[in-house]
Amino acid sequence: MTAASTTAVSEIDMQTDVTKFANFCVYVRGIFEHLHILYESTPDTEKEQLFDSARVFFGDLNHILIEYVVLQICKITDPEKQFGKRNHTIEFFVNNADFSATPEKLVRLKHLQASMDGFRSKLKPARDKLISHLDRDAVLADASLGAAATSDWSAFWLHLQEFVAILHDRYVGSPLQINRVGLLSDTDGLIKALRQSSYFETMLRNGDATLKKKCLQVAFGD
Repeated sequence: MTAASTTAVSEIDMQTDVTKFANFCVYVRGIFEHLHILYESTPDTEKEQLFDSARVFFGDLNHILIEYVVLQICKITDPEKQFGKRNHTIEFFVNNADFSATPEKLVRLKHLQASMDGFRSKLKPARDKLISHLDRDAVLADASLGAAATSDWSAFWLHLQEFVAILHDRYVGSPLQINRVGLLSDTDGLIKALRQSSYFETMLRNGDATLKKKCLQVAFGD
């Protein structure tokens, strides 16, 4: 244990802590994948066509997903102790995980923590002034807070993955890769369904009369 810990965490308890933290990180990464697929990796021309089906909904969903991901990242990078309570955060594991047999791994965890704290510092103004609270000055100024480069986001996810992998290997027995877990997002299925619906409507409007009749029969029955 490190000197920063005041209440020792047992090996069994730490295994549970690590498992729950890893699962939560996988969940947050999945939410980020929803955001990435819907709003970043889909080509603009196709995105415009798809979102015409529900423009207000997809616009609102974009803001909701961004705010949620920022909030969750700030939560897992919060200090271990606040308001007399312990938080389930990166600092908690750095302060309480036992790497006495492999001290170089603890050194690596601290290095990863420092990098992720740097990323947190870019997001935190948005969390503090516009997400967790509604700061009047920020609102009146139409402040744009929390911006970070794509390269910063990529580095954060890689560093969080390595952090979780080291902990998971130590306490669970396998180096879990949170960015490679299967079916993080099934948003591709939604995009495919919206795309097919768009094609179907185009065919009904402009297609051959016989083909339109067959399509309607398939969709609605005889």
